[in-house]
Amino acid sequence: SLSVVAEFVETQQQQALLHKLGVQYLQGYLIGRPQPLAD
Repeated sequence: SLSVVAEFVETQQQQALLHKLGVQYLQGYLIGRPQPLAD
């Protein structure tokens, strides 16, 4: 079993396609923007 992380996910269309392809983990501006540690 292999876990896959997709990076640079910015649109809901990308998210939908990646879920169809079986990608389990997503990173990118759609999920959350970078924040300072204090926030």
